Amino acid sequence: MRPSIFLFAFSFLVGVLVLLAPCRAQEPSPPAEPQHWKGAVELPGGMKLDFTIALAAGGGGTISIPMQGAKDIPLNEAAIDGKSLTFMLAPPGAPEEAHARFELTIAEDGNTAEGTLTQMGQKFPAKLSRVTGAEAADSEPKRPQTPKPPFAYEERLVEFKNEGGGITIAGTLTVPTGAGPHPAVVMMTGSGPQDRDETIFGHKPFMVFADALTRAGIAVLRSDDRGVGGTTGNLMDATSQDLASDALAGIAFLKSQPGIDAQRLGVMGHSEGASLAPLVAASSEDVRFVVMLAGYAMPGGDLMGVQSAAILRGMGVGRIPVVNVENACATASTAFQQACTMVTLGVYDVVLAFGVEKLFHEDKAKSFAVFLGAVDVEKPEELYAYVDGDRSANDESGRQRSLFMDIYARMARDYSARSGATARHFAEVSAKNSLHGSLNPRAQFRDVLDADAVLAAPLIS
Repeated sequence: MRPSIFLFAFSFLVGVLVLLAPCRAQEPSPPAEPQHWKGAVELPGGMKLDFTIALAAGGGGTISIPMQGAKDIPLNEAAIDGKSLTFMLAPPGAPEEAHARFELTIAEDGNTAEGTLTQMGQKFPAKLSRVTGAEAADSEPKRPQTPKPPFAYEERLVEFKNEGGGITIAGTLTVPTGAGPHPAVVMMTGSGPQDRDETIFGHKPFMVFADALTRAGIAVLRSDDRGVGGTTGNLMDATSQDLASDALAGIAFLKSQPGIDAQRLGVMGHSEGASLAPLVAASSEDVRFVVMLAGYAMPGGDLMGVQSAAILRGMGVGRIPVVNVENACATASTAFQQACTMVTLGVYDVVLAFGVEKLFHEDKAKSFAVFLGAVDVEKPEELYAYVDGDRSANDESGRQRSLFMDIYARMARDYSARSGATARHFAEVSAKNSLHGSLNPRAQFRDVLDADAVLAAPLIS
């Protein structure tokens, strides 16, 4: 058998998503007594997603997924009888095809069930086994390193302001016992929405660090990210400077706290936080030290490529060729054409042409600026001479033009000279394309134009 290939237009992001969200439970056919089931969904690449469900007597149920750090998420439409077990997870506001539907057939002994998870048009095998409540609880991951109270230090639940950012930050300050003042450190989380403990898959690394450091005589301030827990704001709208300002607000807060030595303050960042920590230190003389944990030592763009390759290898597709296709506005069609050619010629059995990007920015100037650098030439003078060679002195096209668009315009003029095509012919092609775009509910532009409307538009190049 010939191999497979992944062919990506623009850039790629590969992942397996099982969408989970709290929902209002419905009970069409609830169990007569409480039941617990334990099992897994088989994912591509040989991966498994373990989970447990608890069905309450009289209706309702929950699901817990240790790998995702999800616990007791309410189920939708949990129903069970002697032959089948069904339930659903419907993320609020998500289209119906995004709902995760489990449909399983119960074995004759009533202790096992097999079926599928269906979501976004895909089906994944799922298996469950009947367990006791104690067995279900025992399946949760053990985290013996997580500190348990009573603690040998003072723990304060605190809030402080980032006045410049207009947000309130909630966190936990742990202060050593004994005579102070004590040195202190502000913790900075990694990328994505994180709580103050940087909880992931049941692990709480920041809580573990805070416990160890505070027992060693160093006060620790750890806080929720923007939009997480008790912290206000929106992380998705935050820049690197914004996140650095949150840490600086933490430094300012520590200076005002009793038992803290304002001359011995620092920051400790993990992952993205480690990369931002030097920015914080460079912004304030109050920051006397920096601790960097797993910060990336390469440009962000390069890191994304490395991470994407690692994800593919983890899915078992590390040896399948991946081709990045770039052909300006024709990228998608070029990728599709290459995919068809590879299959037609028998080079590959399966080719995935994947396009996930489109040029858009609310600031149109930034969008058009992309085109200014989109031409790679060795002799720019010859290019400019070619583009402007047939322009008249009374040319009314915009003077702040894009070179990229000028090249296409000159090619169109050359084609007209050879073929006799007129401006109306080109306008009719544009009108047809606008009609096609109107049929796509996800198209960026859906207005239908006729040839006259195209001809009446301002001249660009």
